[in-house]
Amino acid sequence: MSTASFKDDPVRDGVLPVAATRTQQGVLNVNSSITIATSHAADPVDSMGPTRPSPLRPVSSAARSFVARTSRSLRRALLMAAGAILLSVCCAPGTVLAQGTRIALIDIGKVFRNHPRLQQAREDVRRESQEYEAYLRRERKRFEQMASELRSLKPGTSDFHTLEQRLAQSQAQVQVQMQLKSKELQEKTARAEYSAYQEVVQHVDRFCQQHGIHMVISYHSGPIDPDNPRSVTLALNRRVVYQKGLDITDAIIAQIRQTVPPTRPTNTRPIIPPR
Repeated sequence: MSTASFKDDPVRDGVLPVAATRTQQGVLNVNSSITIATSHAADPVDSMGPTRPSPLRPVSSAARSFVARTSRSLRRALLMAAGAILLSVCCAPGTVLAQGTRIALIDIGKVFRNHPRLQQAREDVRRESQEYEAYLRRERKRFEQMASELRSLKPGTSDFHTLEQRLAQSQAQVQVQMQLKSKELQEKTARAEYSAYQEVVQHVDRFCQQHGIHMVISYHSGPIDPDNPRSVTLALNRRVVYQKGLDITDAIIAQIRQTVPPTRPTNTRPIIPPR
């Protein structure tokens, strides 16, 4: 019986093993599918990757293109938001870039040459200097007459000694007066130029406030004379080699001239109408 059972055993004859193998393969396929699906659900990034597609839901090229476009749009939105934040910070009140950074140029020498009050002060100093030079010429003539009279006297006499001493004292006194006068005229010129400069600075400040200018540089805009060594030296020492549309000299001169009161007529006598 044991032998018969051995012979009639379906597992021994190969019938059940085939069926069992098919069933086991089906179970294994289901188990493997569940295992793969579970692993891809735990890692959604890998499930969309081109190298490890899920056996349940394969990723198409359209989905990958959508993801790429979404990433680019997100980066662009983030950059625009960062730029807006930076712009709002830079343009906030109190920051350095609130009003821009404009630079202008001005020729102070040209402004001084066209400054009415300064020119009047310089003219007064020049007239005073000319008057003193006329006084010095008169004194020189007087000294020449004294020297001529001294030559006519006999050296060693009391008259010679007295005149010689008076001439020396007079010349020394005029020399000291000339030095003091020169210093006085220089001080007057300096005070007039300083006052004019302060006025120019006030006009420049007002102009810059109106036009949003943050810096004004002084420079020389005059032409260069190649035959004048001083003109060539000034040109070589220029701090500004080229500029275009930055010179505010004429605008400042116009503002200064507007503050000058009109000149009074020389004839102030009232006109009497005829009877």
